[in-house]
Amino acid sequence: MPFQPQRMHDVKWAFSNKKQADYTTLVADNDLTQHISILGADVAEVGRTSYSDEKQYGKGHEFPTTFRELTRAIKLSRTMDLSSLMAGWSAAFGMGHVVTSQPNASNNPTAYRHVVTFFDASAGKQVPVTTIYEQVLAQPSFERKLESLAVSDFTISGKSRDVAQLQVAFVGSGKTTNGAVTIPSLTPVSVFDMGGLTFKLGTQGAPVDLSQRLLDFTVKVTQNLDVSNSYIPGGGLYASRMWAGVRRATFDAQLYLDSASTDLLDDFINASLLEVSFKFSGDTILGGQPEKHDCEIKFPAVRINALPVSTQGDLLVYRITAGETDVYKDAGGTPNEPFQITVTNTVPAYLGT
Repeated sequence: MPFQPQRMHDVKWAFSNKKQADYTTLVADNDLTQHISILGADVAEVGRTSYSDEKQYGKGHEFPTTFRELTRAIKLSRTMDLSSLMAGWSAAFGMGHVVTSQPNASNNPTAYRHVVTFFDASAGKQVPVTTIYEQVLAQPSFERKLESLAVSDFTISGKSRDVAQLQVAFVGSGKTTNGAVTIPSLTPVSVFDMGGLTFKLGTQGAPVDLSQRLLDFTVKVTQNLDVSNSYIPGGGLYASRMWAGVRRATFDAQLYLDSASTDLLDDFINASLLEVSFKFSGDTILGGQPEKHDCEIKFPAVRINALPVSTQGDLLVYRITAGETDVYKDAGGTPNEPFQITVTNTVPAYLGT
């Protein structure tokens, strides 16, 4: 039989808006109802740690003679166009606390609003995990469910007049279950582009619209997963839990200088406490009704920690940055959270079981 290479375009996957009921109970196959296209054909990476006597002495040589597998792990990354579906999904699994409402239940019953913040780690450190099915080719070993995947971090970025992008990184238990799953048709999504973005920065409660000055931005949210403590004595090769570590949200953005104002320089020099938001507005959910697919990314209390000046062509630009120590809680912001994402779409719920 001749060799048959596998095309990257044939890779497919399916996932769910639901979380696993616990760390070891998989999402049911019939709940793997989501299927979207991605940028690049990233395939899950299965790795392991092992024991050998390679560094020990008394063997008469420097080569290993023994092997024992100690742990197995899965890492996975997905890059995609930013949509209302995946903005809510990545925030829900990457932050853990979602409050869902219907802004217009009578006239637009398919519109749902999800307000996402970091979950209360003092009540428990286990992050939500889910199951993802990946089909690399039609062979049993490459038709597999990736078990107990947690969102390690996610990044939202945009520039110029392009479609915004989302990158999500996962860490799994290391365990896979082989076998085919019925992959649904591609899920319709509402994609956000920079033409529908409003960028605000300024005094808490009254930030100023600086959209016309924005060139690009990047927002990153991480749970700093405590992978080292996910493997327990008696747990075998696979992780038995996945705890949140020190969670962080950061951003940087590039803006044109305003020749008539020293606004950002003043904010930096005075170490002003600021509110920053990036709000995307997309497609109308139902004709004749005001609700649209949207996504607001909000930092209620930040300070700019760096303000280098560079050039873009023959124009001067600032690069503003709020790092891990510049995003505050209990600092007078509304809401009193370090970070919040609010998404309106047609998804009834995230993190159900």
